[in-house]
Amino acid sequence: MVLEGEEKVKMRYETGSGDNRRTVHKKQKEEIYKQIIDIFYFADGHVPAGQFSFPFSVQVPNWLPPSFMWKYHDSDEKYKALIRYKIKAYIVDNHKKDKPIYGKRVLLVNPNPPPMAQAAEMVNKSEVKTCCCFGQGPAEIMAYFERNVYYPTETAKAFIRMDNSKCAKDIEHISMKLMRSVRITAGNTTKAKEWKMAGLRQPGMTAGKAEERTMELNLSEFAQNFGSTLKVQRKGEKQYSQEEIHLAANIQPVVMGKLIQCNYFIDVKPNYGSCDCCRNPPKVRMPLFLCNPQFQIMMTPPPQLQNWNPTTHHVVQMNYEQPVNQMYQQPPAPLPVTI
Repeated sequence: MVLEGEEKVKMRYETGSGDNRRTVHKKQKEEIYKQIIDIFYFADGHVPAGQFSFPFSVQVPNWLPPSFMWKYHDSDEKYKALIRYKIKAYIVDNHKKDKPIYGKRVLLVNPNPPPMAQAAEMVNKSEVKTCCCFGQGPAEIMAYFERNVYYPTETAKAFIRMDNSKCAKDIEHISMKLMRSVRITAGNTTKAKEWKMAGLRQPGMTAGKAEERTMELNLSEFAQNFGSTLKVQRKGEKQYSQEEIHLAANIQPVVMGKLIQCNYFIDVKPNYGSCDCCRNPPKVRMPLFLCNPQFQIMMTPPPQLQNWNPTTHHVVQMNYEQPVNQMYQQPPAPLPVTI
Protein backbone atom coordinates (compact mmCIF):
# COMPACT_ATOMS: atom_id res chain seq x y z
CA MET A 1 0.00 0.00 0.00
CA VAL A 2 1.19 3.50 -0.81
CA LEU A 3 -0.23 6.73 0.66
CA GLU A 4 1.11 9.84 -1.04
CA GLY A 5 0.38 13.54 -1.36
CA GLU A 6 1.76 16.31 -3.56
CA GLU A 7 1.44 19.97 -4.45
CA LYS A 8 1.41 20.67 -8.18
CA VAL A 9 1.44 24.01 -10.03
CA LYS A 10 1.29 24.69 -13.78
CA MET A 11 1.31 28.15 -15.32
CA ARG A 12 1.29 29.77 -18.73
CA TYR A 13 1.61 33.52 -19.19
CA GLU A 14 2.74 36.15 -21.69
CA THR A 15 5.76 38.39 -21.20
CA GLY A 16 7.32 41.22 -23.19
CA SER A 17 5.69 43.22 -25.95
CA GLY A 18 5.81 43.60 -29.72
CA ASP A 19 8.43 41.41 -31.39
CA ASN A 20 9.77 40.44 -27.95
CA ARG A 21 6.47 39.03 -26.75
CA ARG A 22 6.68 35.36 -25.82
CA THR A 23 4.75 32.69 -23.98
CA VAL A 24 6.27 31.21 -20.82
CA HIS A 25 5.34 27.75 -19.52
CA LYS A 26 6.36 26.69 -16.02
CA LYS A 27 5.47 23.86 -13.68
CA GLN A 28 6.62 22.48 -10.36
CA LYS A 29 5.72 19.56 -8.15
CA GLU A 30 6.49 19.16 -4.46
CA GLU A 31 6.08 15.92 -2.55
CA ILE A 32 4.23 16.50 0.72
CA TYR A 33 4.11 12.98 2.07
CA LYS A 34 4.72 9.41 1.00
CA GLN A 35 4.43 6.20 2.98
CA ILE A 36 4.83 2.63 1.76
CA ILE A 37 3.83 -0.42 3.77
CA ASP A 38 3.82 -4.13 2.90
CA ILE A 39 0.54 -5.58 4.13
CA PHE A 40 0.90 -9.25 3.15
CA TYR A 41 3.41 -11.74 1.77
CA PHE A 42 2.24 -14.79 -0.13
CA ALA A 43 4.08 -18.01 0.70
CA ASP A 44 6.93 -18.79 -1.74
CA GLY A 45 6.16 -15.52 -3.55
CA HIS A 46 3.23 -17.04 -5.46
CA VAL A 47 -0.41 -15.92 -5.38
CA PRO A 48 -2.56 -19.06 -5.17
CA ALA A 49 -5.84 -19.36 -7.01
CA GLY A 50 -8.73 -17.86 -5.08
CA GLN A 51 -10.22 -14.60 -3.84
CA PHE A 52 -8.61 -12.40 -1.18
CA SER A 53 -9.61 -9.28 0.75
CA PHE A 54 -7.15 -7.09 2.68
CA PRO A 55 -8.94 -4.51 4.86
CA PHE A 56 -6.88 -1.52 5.97
CA SER A 57 -7.24 1.74 7.85
CA VAL A 58 -5.18 4.89 7.48
CA GLN A 59 -4.11 7.31 10.18
CA VAL A 60 -3.83 10.65 8.36
CA PRO A 61 -1.35 13.18 9.85
CA ASN A 62 -3.16 16.26 11.11
CA TRP A 63 -0.52 18.60 9.66
CA LEU A 64 -1.33 17.74 6.04
CA PRO A 65 -2.53 20.69 3.94
CA PRO A 66 -6.14 20.03 2.88
CA SER A 67 -7.09 18.91 -0.62
CA PHE A 68 -7.20 21.85 -3.00
CA MET A 69 -7.97 22.52 -6.66
CA TRP A 70 -7.96 25.90 -8.42
CA LYS A 71 -7.96 26.85 -12.10
CA TYR A 72 -7.75 30.26 -13.76
CA HIS A 73 -7.76 31.07 -17.46
CA ASP A 74 -7.95 34.20 -19.59
CA SER A 75 -6.48 35.28 -22.92
CA ASP A 76 -2.96 35.87 -21.55
CA GLU A 77 -2.76 33.61 -18.51
CA LYS A 78 -3.59 30.06 -17.54
CA TYR A 79 -2.94 28.65 -14.08
CA LYS A 80 -3.69 25.38 -12.34
CA ALA A 81 -2.89 24.53 -8.72
CA LEU A 82 -3.79 21.41 -6.79
CA ILE A 83 -3.00 19.52 -3.63
CA ARG A 84 -3.87 15.89 -4.21
CA TYR A 85 -3.65 12.73 -2.16
CA LYS A 86 -3.80 9.18 -3.47
CA ILE A 87 -3.79 5.72 -2.02
CA LYS A 88 -2.53 2.85 -4.16
CA ALA A 89 -2.52 -0.91 -3.78
CA TYR A 90 0.03 -3.06 -5.60
CA ILE A 91 0.60 -6.75 -6.17
CA VAL A 92 4.34 -6.96 -6.72
CA ASP A 93 6.29 -9.82 -8.30
CA ASN A 94 9.32 -10.48 -6.11
CA HIS A 95 11.19 -11.81 -9.11
CA LYS A 96 10.41 -8.63 -11.05
CA LYS A 97 9.46 -10.59 -14.14
CA ASP A 98 6.02 -9.00 -14.42
CA LYS A 99 4.85 -5.43 -14.01
CA PRO A 100 2.97 -4.75 -10.77
CA ILE A 101 -0.81 -4.95 -10.83
CA TYR A 102 -2.28 -1.96 -9.06
CA GLY A 103 -5.34 0.12 -8.36
CA LYS A 104 -5.56 3.67 -7.00
CA ARG A 105 -8.05 6.10 -5.54
CA VAL A 106 -7.96 9.84 -4.87
CA LEU A 107 -8.45 10.82 -1.22
CA LEU A 108 -10.05 14.06 -0.08
CA VAL A 109 -8.33 15.38 3.03
CA ASN A 110 -10.52 17.74 5.04
CA PRO A 111 -9.16 20.96 6.59
CA ASN A 112 -8.32 20.97 10.27
CA PRO A 113 -11.07 22.15 12.62
CA PRO A 114 -11.24 25.95 12.73
CA PRO A 115 -9.25 27.85 15.35
CA MET A 116 -10.95 29.48 18.31
CA ALA A 117 -12.82 32.56 17.07
CA GLN A 118 -11.44 35.88 18.31
CA ALA A 119 -12.58 39.48 18.05
CA ALA A 120 -10.29 41.87 16.21
CA GLU A 121 -9.88 45.65 16.21
CA MET A 122 -7.96 47.44 13.48
CA VAL A 123 -7.16 51.11 12.84
CA ASN A 124 -5.66 52.79 9.82
CA LYS A 125 -4.95 56.47 9.12
CA SER A 126 -3.76 58.07 5.90
CA GLU A 127 -3.44 61.39 4.09
CA VAL A 128 -6.14 61.59 1.41
CA LYS A 129 -4.95 63.03 -1.89
CA THR A 130 -6.41 64.18 -5.19
CA CYS A 131 -4.60 64.12 -8.53
CA CYS A 132 -2.03 61.85 -6.80
CA CYS A 133 -0.31 64.68 -4.94
CA PHE A 134 -2.70 67.36 -3.58
CA GLY A 135 -3.33 66.67 0.10
CA GLN A 136 -6.92 66.90 1.34
CA GLY A 137 -6.22 66.18 5.00
CA PRO A 138 -6.01 63.01 7.12
CA ALA A 139 -8.77 60.43 7.51
CA GLU A 140 -8.96 57.52 9.93
CA ILE A 141 -11.01 54.33 9.96
CA MET A 142 -11.44 51.98 12.91
CA ALA A 143 -13.15 48.60 12.54
CA TYR A 144 -14.09 46.20 15.33
CA PHE A 145 -14.85 42.72 14.00
CA GLU A 146 -16.89 40.52 16.32
CA ARG A 147 -14.91 37.42 15.26
CA ASN A 148 -12.46 36.16 12.66
CA VAL A 149 -13.94 32.69 12.00
CA TYR A 150 -17.08 32.21 9.90
CA TYR A 151 -18.99 29.59 7.97
CA PRO A 152 -19.93 30.66 4.43
CA THR A 153 -23.64 30.76 5.28
CA GLU A 154 -23.21 33.26 8.14
CA THR A 155 -23.18 37.06 8.30
CA ALA A 156 -19.93 38.86 9.12
CA LYS A 157 -20.44 41.89 11.37
CA ALA A 158 -18.22 44.87 12.02
CA PHE A 159 -18.58 48.09 14.03
CA ILE A 160 -17.07 50.97 12.05
CA ARG A 161 -15.91 54.42 13.18
CA MET A 162 -15.04 56.66 10.23
CA ASP A 163 -13.29 59.92 11.14
CA ASN A 164 -13.40 62.29 8.17
CA SER A 165 -13.45 65.42 10.36
CA LYS A 166 -10.05 66.71 9.21
CA CYS A 167 -10.43 65.80 5.55
CA ALA A 168 -11.74 68.24 2.92
CA LYS A 169 -13.01 65.48 0.58
CA ASP A 170 -16.49 63.90 0.72
CA ILE A 171 -16.77 60.12 1.05
CA GLU A 172 -19.02 58.69 -1.68
CA HIS A 173 -19.55 55.33 0.01
CA ILE A 174 -18.01 52.87 2.48
CA SER A 175 -17.50 49.30 1.31
CA MET A 176 -17.09 45.96 3.08
CA LYS A 177 -15.78 43.08 0.97
CA LEU A 178 -14.90 39.42 1.34
CA MET A 179 -11.67 38.88 -0.62
CA ARG A 180 -9.91 35.69 -1.66
CA SER A 181 -6.20 35.63 -2.44
CA VAL A 182 -4.45 32.75 -4.23
CA ARG A 183 -0.68 32.74 -4.57
CA ILE A 184 1.20 30.06 -6.53
CA THR A 185 4.89 29.42 -7.24
CA ALA A 186 6.69 27.45 -9.95
CA GLY A 187 10.46 27.69 -10.13
CA ASN A 188 11.49 31.29 -9.51
CA THR A 189 8.12 32.71 -10.61
CA THR A 190 5.27 33.60 -8.24
CA LYS A 191 1.84 34.68 -9.41
CA ALA A 192 -0.97 36.04 -7.24
CA LYS A 193 -4.66 36.64 -7.93
CA GLU A 194 -7.20 38.36 -5.71
CA TRP A 195 -10.99 38.53 -6.11
CA LYS A 196 -13.97 40.06 -4.43
CA MET A 197 -16.20 37.15 -3.43
CA ALA A 198 -18.97 39.15 -1.76
CA GLY A 199 -19.51 42.79 -0.86
CA LEU A 200 -21.80 45.60 0.23
CA ARG A 201 -21.84 49.40 0.12
CA GLN A 202 -23.23 51.93 2.53
CA PRO A 203 -23.71 55.66 1.88
CA GLY A 204 -20.70 57.85 2.60
CA MET A 205 -20.47 61.16 4.48
CA THR A 206 -19.52 64.74 3.88
CA ALA A 207 -16.13 66.25 4.62
CA GLY A 208 -15.50 67.44 8.16
CA LYS A 209 -17.59 64.77 9.89
CA ALA A 210 -17.13 61.58 11.87
CA GLU A 211 -19.65 58.73 12.15
CA GLU A 212 -20.13 55.34 13.73
CA ARG A 213 -22.09 52.54 12.12
CA THR A 214 -22.53 48.76 11.94
CA MET A 215 -21.90 46.85 8.72
CA GLU A 216 -23.15 43.32 8.06
CA LEU A 217 -21.92 41.27 5.11
CA ASN A 218 -24.01 38.24 4.14
CA LEU A 219 -21.49 35.56 3.17
CA SER A 220 -24.15 33.36 1.57
CA GLU A 221 -23.70 35.50 -1.57
CA PHE A 222 -20.24 33.96 -1.77
CA ALA A 223 -21.48 30.47 -0.84
CA GLN A 224 -23.75 30.41 -3.90
CA ASN A 225 -20.94 31.24 -6.32
CA PHE A 226 -17.82 29.65 -4.88
CA GLY A 227 -17.23 26.61 -7.07
CA SER A 228 -16.14 25.85 -10.59
CA THR A 229 -17.04 23.05 -12.95
CA LEU A 230 -14.25 20.97 -14.42
CA LYS A 231 -14.57 20.56 -18.16
CA VAL A 232 -14.59 17.05 -19.59
CA GLN A 233 -11.05 16.11 -20.52
CA ARG A 234 -10.17 15.77 -24.18
CA LYS A 235 -9.66 12.34 -25.70
CA GLY A 236 -6.31 10.91 -24.68
CA GLU A 237 -6.00 13.06 -21.52
CA LYS A 238 -6.34 11.78 -18.00
CA GLN A 239 -9.92 11.93 -16.77
CA TYR A 240 -10.83 13.73 -13.56
CA SER A 241 -11.89 11.49 -10.70
CA GLN A 242 -15.21 11.84 -8.92
CA GLU A 243 -13.32 13.25 -5.96
CA GLU A 244 -11.59 15.95 -8.03
CA ILE A 245 -14.86 17.02 -9.67
CA HIS A 246 -16.47 17.27 -6.23
CA LEU A 247 -13.48 19.19 -4.85
CA ALA A 248 -13.51 21.80 -7.63
CA ALA A 249 -17.21 22.48 -7.06
CA ASN A 250 -16.74 23.22 -3.36
CA ILE A 251 -15.29 26.11 -1.38
CA GLN A 252 -11.52 26.06 -1.56
CA PRO A 253 -10.04 25.91 1.94
CA VAL A 254 -7.45 28.11 3.59
CA VAL A 255 -4.10 26.64 2.52
CA MET A 256 -0.51 27.42 3.52
CA GLY A 257 1.65 25.15 1.40
CA LYS A 258 5.07 25.59 -0.12
CA LEU A 259 3.81 26.23 -3.66
CA ILE A 260 0.19 27.17 -2.95
CA GLN A 261 -1.32 29.65 -0.49
CA CYS A 262 -5.02 30.49 -0.35
CA ASN A 263 -6.34 33.05 2.14
CA TYR A 264 -9.50 35.05 2.82
CA PHE A 265 -9.83 38.61 4.12
CA ILE A 266 -12.50 41.17 4.98
CA ASP A 267 -11.66 44.64 3.71
CA VAL A 268 -13.39 47.84 4.89
CA LYS A 269 -12.57 51.21 3.33
CA PRO A 270 -14.09 54.55 2.30
CA ASN A 271 -14.33 55.50 -1.35
CA TYR A 272 -13.68 59.13 -2.24
CA GLY A 273 -14.85 58.80 -5.83
CA SER A 274 -13.18 58.51 -9.24
CA CYS A 275 -10.01 56.43 -9.10
CA ASP A 276 -9.26 55.54 -5.49
CA CYS A 277 -5.89 54.05 -6.45
CA CYS A 278 -4.31 57.50 -6.24
CA ARG A 279 -6.41 58.96 -3.41
CA ASN A 280 -4.71 56.86 -0.72
CA PRO A 281 -7.85 56.19 1.38
CA PRO A 282 -7.43 54.48 4.77
CA LYS A 283 -8.28 50.78 4.71
CA VAL A 284 -8.41 47.93 7.23
CA ARG A 285 -7.96 44.27 6.28
CA MET A 286 -8.79 41.42 8.65
CA PRO A 287 -7.51 37.91 7.87
CA LEU A 288 -10.49 35.56 7.93
CA PHE A 289 -10.63 31.82 8.55
CA LEU A 290 -13.46 30.60 6.35
CA CYS A 291 -14.68 27.24 7.62
CA ASN A 292 -15.28 24.59 5.01
CA PRO A 293 -18.05 22.03 5.18
CA GLN A 294 -16.49 18.60 5.41
CA PHE A 295 -16.08 16.95 2.02
CA GLN A 296 -18.99 14.57 1.58
CA ILE A 297 -19.32 12.68 -1.65
CA MET A 298 -21.52 9.81 -2.71
CA MET A 299 -19.10 7.53 -4.48
CA THR A 300 -20.13 5.08 -7.17
CA PRO A 301 -19.89 1.65 -5.53
CA PRO A 302 -17.52 -0.86 -7.12
CA PRO A 303 -19.13 -3.46 -9.38
CA GLN A 304 -20.41 -6.55 -7.61
CA LEU A 305 -18.41 -9.57 -8.62
CA GLN A 306 -20.25 -12.82 -9.18
CA ASN A 307 -19.56 -15.57 -6.66
CA TRP A 308 -17.49 -13.18 -4.55
CA ASN A 309 -16.47 -15.09 -1.43
CA PRO A 310 -12.92 -13.97 -0.52
CA THR A 311 -10.56 -15.05 2.19
CA THR A 312 -10.49 -11.95 4.42
CA HIS A 313 -7.26 -11.13 6.23
CA HIS A 314 -6.71 -9.05 9.35
CA VAL A 315 -7.12 -5.28 9.18
CA VAL A 316 -3.81 -3.52 8.53
CA GLN A 317 -3.25 -0.18 10.26
CA MET A 318 -1.16 2.37 8.32
CA ASN A 319 0.33 4.65 10.96
CA TYR A 320 1.94 7.81 9.64
CA GLU A 321 5.64 8.50 9.86
CA GLN A 322 7.66 11.71 9.69
CA PRO A 323 6.98 13.88 6.62
CA VAL A 324 9.39 13.86 3.70
CA ASN A 325 9.44 17.66 3.66
CA GLN A 326 9.72 19.15 7.14
CA MET A 327 8.29 22.50 6.02
CA TYR A 328 4.82 20.95 6.04
CA GLN A 329 5.08 19.89 9.69
CA GLN A 330 2.78 22.08 11.76
CA PRO A 331 1.71 22.02 15.42
CA PRO A 332 -0.95 19.36 15.95
CA ALA A 333 -4.55 20.52 15.82
CA PRO A 334 -7.03 19.76 18.64
CA LEU A 335 -8.65 17.06 16.49
CA PRO A 336 -7.23 14.85 13.71
CA VAL A 337 -7.92 15.54 10.07
CA THR A 338 -10.47 13.15 8.57
CA ILE A 339 -10.81 11.83 5.07
